[in-house]
Amino acid sequence: MSWMDVLKKQERTFVIESYSTEDEPMKDIEINMMETAKELGLEIDASYEDIEDKLRDWLGDELGEFSGFIWYEITADGKKRDWLNPRSDYDVV
Repeated sequence: MSWMDVLKKQERTFVIESYSTEDEPMKDIEINMMETAKELGLEIDASYEDIEDKLRDWLGDELGEFSGFIWYEITADGKKRDWLNPRSDYDVV
Protein backbone atom coordinates (compact mmCIF):
# COMPACT_ATOMS: atom_id res chain seq x y z
CA MET A 1 0.00 0.00 0.00
CA SER A 2 1.36 3.43 -0.90
CA TRP A 3 0.53 6.77 0.68
CA MET A 4 -1.57 7.58 -2.40
CA ASP A 5 -3.76 4.55 -1.61
CA VAL A 6 -4.08 5.85 1.94
CA LEU A 7 -5.22 9.27 0.71
CA LYS A 8 -7.89 7.66 -1.46
CA LYS A 9 -9.28 5.79 1.56
CA GLN A 10 -9.48 9.00 3.61
CA GLU A 11 -8.74 7.26 6.88
CA ARG A 12 -6.32 8.17 9.64
CA THR A 13 -3.31 6.00 8.94
CA PHE A 14 -0.17 5.49 10.97
CA VAL A 15 3.10 4.79 9.21
CA ILE A 16 5.97 3.03 10.96
CA GLU A 17 9.01 4.35 9.08
CA SER A 18 11.66 2.31 10.84
CA TYR A 19 12.54 0.38 13.95
CA SER A 20 15.65 -0.64 15.85
CA THR A 21 16.64 -3.84 17.63
CA GLU A 22 18.04 -4.45 21.10
CA ASP A 23 21.34 -5.54 19.50
CA GLU A 24 21.70 -2.32 17.49
CA PRO A 25 19.50 0.36 19.11
CA MET A 26 21.13 3.20 17.14
CA LYS A 27 20.62 1.54 13.72
CA ASP A 28 17.26 2.26 12.04
CA ILE A 29 15.84 -0.52 9.89
CA GLU A 30 13.43 0.96 7.32
CA ILE A 31 10.07 -0.82 6.98
CA ASN A 32 7.30 1.68 6.07
CA MET A 33 4.43 -0.41 7.44
CA MET A 34 0.95 1.16 7.60
CA GLU A 35 -2.10 0.54 9.76
CA THR A 36 -5.30 2.58 10.00
CA ALA A 37 -6.72 3.97 13.23
CA LYS A 38 -9.75 1.74 12.72
CA GLU A 39 -7.56 -1.39 12.38
CA LEU A 40 -5.69 -0.38 15.54
CA GLY A 41 -8.95 0.27 17.43
CA LEU A 42 -8.08 3.92 18.13
CA GLU A 43 -10.69 6.50 19.04
CA ILE A 44 -10.68 9.91 17.34
CA ASP A 45 -9.47 11.59 20.54
CA ALA A 46 -6.70 9.06 21.30
CA SER A 47 -3.70 10.58 23.06
CA TYR A 48 -0.10 10.32 21.92
CA GLU A 49 0.47 7.63 24.58
CA ASP A 50 -2.59 5.63 23.46
CA ILE A 51 -1.46 5.74 19.84
CA GLU A 52 2.10 4.76 20.65
CA ASP A 53 0.94 1.88 22.89
CA LYS A 54 -1.30 0.48 20.12
CA LEU A 55 1.49 0.86 17.54
CA ARG A 56 4.00 -0.82 19.87
CA ASP A 57 1.64 -3.78 20.43
CA TRP A 58 0.88 -4.10 16.71
CA LEU A 59 4.53 -3.86 15.70
CA GLY A 60 5.49 -6.41 18.36
CA ASP A 61 2.92 -8.83 16.91
CA GLU A 62 4.38 -8.27 13.42
CA LEU A 63 8.12 -8.27 14.21
CA GLY A 64 8.65 -9.76 17.63
CA GLU A 65 11.11 -7.92 19.87
CA PHE A 66 12.43 -4.45 19.03
CA SER A 67 13.79 -1.54 21.03
CA GLY A 68 12.25 1.50 19.36
CA PHE A 69 10.46 2.81 16.29
CA ILE A 70 9.79 5.99 14.31
CA TRP A 71 6.26 6.75 13.15
CA TYR A 72 3.92 9.47 11.91
CA GLU A 73 0.26 9.89 11.01
CA ILE A 74 -1.38 10.65 7.68
CA THR A 75 -4.67 12.32 8.56
CA ALA A 76 -7.95 11.60 6.77
CA ASP A 77 -7.52 14.86 4.81
CA GLY A 78 -4.09 13.83 3.55
CA LYS A 79 -1.79 15.78 5.87
CA LYS A 80 1.26 14.38 7.59
CA ARG A 81 1.25 14.79 11.35
CA ASP A 82 4.60 14.15 12.93
CA TRP A 83 3.80 13.42 16.57
CA LEU A 84 7.45 12.74 17.46
CA ASN A 85 9.03 15.95 16.13
CA PRO A 86 6.24 18.47 15.59
CA ARG A 87 7.25 21.66 13.83
CA SER A 88 3.61 22.62 13.56
CA ASP A 89 0.39 20.72 14.13
CA TYR A 90 0.50 19.28 10.64
CA ASP A 91 2.95 18.94 7.77
CA VAL A 92 1.51 18.42 4.30
CA VAL A 93 2.41 15.03 2.78
